[in-house]
Amino acid sequence: MTTKRFTAGWVRKAPPGKHYDFGGFGLMLRVRPSGRARWAWRGTVRGKRVELGLGRRAFMSLRRARETAFEYARIAADGDDPRTQRSNAPTFRDATESVIRLQRRSWKAGAASRRQERQWRQTLTTYAFPVLGDVTVDQVTAADVLRILTPLWTTKPSAAKAVKQRIGIVMRWAIAQGFRQEDPMGAVGSVLPRQPNGRHHRFLSPKDVEAALEKIRNADCWLGTRLAIRFLALTATRTAEVRGATWAEIDTEVAVWTIPARRVKTKREQRIPLSSQALEVLAEARRLRGGRSSLVFPASRGNGPLGSGTMGKLLRELKIETSPHGVRASFRSWCADEGEDRALAEAALGHEVGSATERAYQRSDLFERRRGLMERWGDFIAGYAT
Repeated sequence: MTTKRFTAGWVRKAPPGKHYDFGGFGLMLRVRPSGRARWAWRGTVRGKRVELGLGRRAFMSLRRARETAFEYARIAADGDDPRTQRSNAPTFRDATESVIRLQRRSWKAGAASRRQERQWRQTLTTYAFPVLGDVTVDQVTAADVLRILTPLWTTKPSAAKAVKQRIGIVMRWAIAQGFRQEDPMGAVGSVLPRQPNGRHHRFLSPKDVEAALEKIRNADCWLGTRLAIRFLALTATRTAEVRGATWAEIDTEVAVWTIPARRVKTKREQRIPLSSQALEVLAEARRLRGGRSSLVFPASRGNGPLGSGTMGKLLRELKIETSPHGVRASFRSWCADEGEDRALAEAALGHEVGSATERAYQRSDLFERRRGLMERWGDFIAGYAT
């Protein structure tokens, strides 16, 4: 923390930290380690210390920042609140529209994008707008958010979580735009009660997976469905990734399945090491539909993949107490029981581990180590493990 008389040249090169402008009527400059910086004003408003964001350094000159700080100090000295004088902050409703436009770029195209946008509007229109719709984003308080969430938190936990997450995104957008300095969501999260246990994907104890797969192997149904479930279990991948798998993605010579980024939830290409057991499944799958399909696990009729609910339906018919996605949980539980390295287990599931900084330096996908892990898992669920 430094206090000095700012100059335009010094402001451009200010080091990371919190800096006060000497004689600047409460003007501050906060500089992040990344070099990005924001102006802020700190003063006393009706006996309480208040800090207000003024905007990014890149978009506001020192002169303009000083003029704004002087105006805020004058308003506070007259006994008024400068927060009520600021007219450039949008309402929560308008800010939501800006956030939706921004989020739209990362949402999947087509019906999925329309569904996500509809869900955003529905939840916030129903629960948040009656309280926050016409409030400017700089005026939103933790108490406002609690008014919205408290009636829902234990009665409609799923809706409450979605509303909390989306309000939080709007608040962080407001901070990034310089309309406010503090995030009210931190205080909200610390006082909300524990929610009742939510529904999770059913999953089998790892020791029961072998018997379940044997039951599936002997089921009277389309071979493609049975093979797809076994392959999903052996690779610990997602249902959609298995359903959409093509022979072009699989190299049996080097025992690797490369899933393109467009088909991966994280939008990053993922390499899956294929165990000897997984290769056995693929050898059987080659004979499906006379070997003419480009899909590894085609539907029993037509040219498309297995239906999205086909694998789950078979599990229910066989009274196997898990879901296709739950098999991943069985794998993760086995990793924990066996003392496998956490980072290795998470990498096998295609999860991101650690902070953004850690991931920036750790570029390895641990492929060769994962190959050994998946072979051990394959041995375990095939009954070969010692």
